[in-house]
Amino acid sequence: MESIVIKLGGSVITYKDKPLTARINDINRLSREIAEVLNDVRLCIVHGGGSFGHYVAKKYSIYSGIPIIKLGLSILELEMRRLNLLIAESMINHGIPVLPFSPSNIILTKERTIFQFFKDSILKAIEWGYVPLIYGDYVFDEAYSCIIYSGDQLSLELCKLMKAKKIIFCLDVAGIYDKDPKKYNDAKLLKEINHEDIPKLLRNLSKGEDVTGGIYNKISVAYEAAKLGIKSIFINGLSHNLLQRAILGKDFVGTIVY
Repeated sequence: MESIVIKLGGSVITYKDKPLTARINDINRLSREIAEVLNDVRLCIVHGGGSFGHYVAKKYSIYSGIPIIKLGLSILELEMRRLNLLIAESMINHGIPVLPFSPSNIILTKERTIFQFFKDSILKAIEWGYVPLIYGDYVFDEAYSCIIYSGDQLSLELCKLMKAKKIIFCLDVAGIYDKDPKKYNDAKLLKEINHEDIPKLLRNLSKGEDVTGGIYNKISVAYEAAKLGIKSIFINGLSHNLLQRAILGKDFVGTIVY
């Protein structure tokens, strides 16, 4: 049975221009798409923070260390758990046996690199047929007090953990473009990218404004994944049935990084 990590981007599960507002209809649709193919694959699901996580992290400058107002970290944890539980409730209602995990409880970093990963519970959950549901959030860091550890980075670590060979990134655009499609009408969708071409592509892209680096960080993660033999697929998670087609290996509109 194939193992796959799915990353639900924050712009797919929340309205990023509306603080603390989830896309409930899209969450339910994605849950249905996953539920219909659940018996065909072994899954781990990661989601971003969207207008829950990024809004609070920016407000309290959590991405740069312990916030001046300590309650900021508590509020971030609270709001991310709210979003996580919204998604978990939807998936459970659709018959997906998800088990939520908080990254701050299982990961410690040193200079932004994992040096302790308490992974046994995740492995047991997968072994017993559950679907771990994890999200990008703060983790404690030996050098910087705390950092935001993105869902994109988590996706790669979970691929390594469960020996998955595919990450599916759900975005609010069709895939990776040669330039920002939200700014340039002539942006071209890149259907396939050899990882050897990624350094040049990254030089042409900005790092983005969200606290986890936006598309720049996703492509960087895909680059590291490809070097390990892990394929990354980028699709529009707001388009019906694309996620399901990508899971099953059927034709889809999007980008493959290999």
